[in-house]
Amino acid sequence: MKPTSELLKESQEQLSQAELAIKDLEKMLGLMNKRFDELNGMMIGLGQALTLEERKRDDYRKRE
Repeated sequence: MKPTSELLKESQEQLSQAELAIKDLEKMLGLMNKRFDELNGMMIGLGQALTLEERKRDDYRKRE
């Protein structure tokens, strides 16, 4: 059986590795959220452009 001090050291190393992994995941999640926000903005812009084009088309039809 391992001495308590060695077990404690191993546990601290595992905790440190887990904390680093969590930080990496948080960083990736932040980047994913940023990309999602960018894509969401693009979709909103596309929706607005489509709505404008539909209105123009409808106005053109009404004039005919």
